[in-house]
Amino acid sequence: IHPERVIVRPSVPVNFVRRLGPYEESAPAAWAALMGTMAWRVWLHFPAEMMGICHDDPDVTAPEQRRYDACIHFRIPASPRHGVGRRLLPGGRHAVFLHRGPHRDLAHTYARMYGVWLPGSGEERGDEPAFEVYLDHPERTPEEKLRTLIHLPLV
Repeated sequence: IHPERVIVRPSVPVNFVRRLGPYEESAPAAWAALMGTMAWRVWLHFPAEMMGICHDDPDVTAPEQRRYDACIHFRIPASPRHGVGRRLLPGGRHAVFLHRGPHRDLAHTYARMYGVWLPGSGEERGDEPAFEVYLDHPERTPEEKLRTLIHLPLV
């Protein structure tokens, strides 16, 4: 596995909802809460970047303690409402990996990224967690054709 590219990404403000639990449960719950308050029509009418942050290593953190943030970055100002928070997603150098296929298989790409590429790359992982940028609408794209960019912060 190799990154598609190494980029310098700017910091961006995001609206987000955090949920705790196993990622296969917390991620859908966070997205349901975020989309329920932000409304799909807003995303469809204004350019936005949909991102997910898995804060905790599943090999280290108990399933019920894992934190997942569903995030949306609008390229125009958008105020959060109804339990949606706002934070700055830090920028900096990132190795960007392309995952193709179902979101449930992302763990395989993370394992290769952290276990194979990073140790042999000469790079050092940054302090922030990696995050995912979803390029396709999961309800309009067949699972096997979904594309997800994984941004790995570097020192």
